[in-house]
Amino acid sequence: MGQLLPPAERQIFSLDEVRALLPELRALTQAAFDRCEAIQLAAEESSERRASQLAGCRMRNILARWMKELTVYGAVAGDTWEIHFDNGHGYFCWCLGDDEVRCWHTYDTDERISLH
Repeated sequence: MGQLLPPAERQIFSLDEVRALLPELRALTQAAFDRCEAIQLAAEESSERRASQLAGCRMRNILARWMKELTVYGAVAGDTWEIHFDNGHGYFCWCLGDDEVRCWHTYDTDERISLH
């Protein structure tokens, strides 16, 4: 989902650095999720087809803004509400709802490797 930078331009994170950023990125991600959820609920309560179309557009804009905000921290969106942090060998992964970073994966596979 997120756009990957060339290797020379990527920020490389240690697990400790990711853990230090996580509270701020968790809040950023939760706020974007909450905005999308409120829009979706309002659209579901409306019987107008136009409301659903507008909701989809607004939610896409929120997701695009969230993905752009992640890049300020050197992170990228892996999937919706998932953040990837380059560790030099692949990506540490964090998903909304997780208390901590639980896994990572190599650059060439999406197979998750547990950190515990």
